[in-house]
Amino acid sequence: LLVLLGTAYFVDQAMRSALDRSLARRLIASAKVASTIIESRVSLLEPGDEELRIAKRTQQKVSALLEAAELERIIVFKADEKSVLIDSRQTLRIGDPYPRAMFDLEELERASIGESIASVLFRGIEGRWYKSAYSPHGEDMIIAVHAQATFFDALDNTRRVLIVITIIALVLLVALAFASANRVTVPLQNLSAAAEKIGRGRLEQEIPQKGPVEVQVLGQTMSQMAKSLHQRDEEMQMMLGGIAHEVRNPLGGIELFGSLLREDLDGDEEKTSHVDGKCCGWGRCKSSWIYHSWI
Repeated sequence: LLVLLGTAYFVDQAMRSALDRSLARRLIASAKVASTIIESRVSLLEPGDEELRIAKRTQQKVSALLEAAELERIIVFKADEKSVLIDSRQTLRIGDPYPRAMFDLEELERASIGESIASVLFRGIEGRWYKSAYSPHGEDMIIAVHAQATFFDALDNTRRVLIVITIIALVLLVALAFASANRVTVPLQNLSAAAEKIGRGRLEQEIPQKGPVEVQVLGQTMSQMAKSLHQRDEEMQMMLGGIAHEVRNPLGGIELFGSLLREDLDGDEEKTSHVDGKCCGWGRCKSSWIYHSWI
């Protein structure tokens, strides 16, 4: 998910940069074209000259270029005073201050020395993206060309959609991870509990064999282990029973011959004491003491 987010961010920035440069070149070219159709006499217009023939003719040329180049607005203003001479929308009168002069100071300074340049992207009061380009016209006029960067609005919408998709994907990823973890951890916890019971000697404990294939294989292996331990325990019990039987037979003979020996030594207290165990300080004991101790 992080790799996808990083890739999406990189693509978004690359597209914005490429589109910004493309729009800047188009606006600069439009501004240069506008400078070829505007007469030098326009710089002589004064406030109130909107009805002069030169003003109307220039207004018609600007409107035609505006429609042909699919521009948003063209404004011609004086380079030194930053006062408007021609406005394609005709909302600014001759002599009004150029409204973006305070925002594009660096661009206007470079345009005033003869360089055509585009401004950075900016948002209008309605929230849409715009971009401007400035081209000098002689020494006393600057032509400003504005266009709406509609594709940036589309990129913003795409970004919002991607953010929503990313959030949904993250929620789904967490849910799937939680479900997958439970699918594995719960069977493993059951196997762990069964292993503890087997370790306490409950070899008949049933081993759960549910869950993923790997857990099922582990459960089957543990079940075989428990069966092997149970079988070995039974074999050991049988072996111990056989050992006890083999030991019991000679001890029975020893008890019998000990009894006979005591009968033969009856009357000889010193030798009888060895048979009874008195010489060892054990007190009087029966001749079957060793036999019963083994049993």
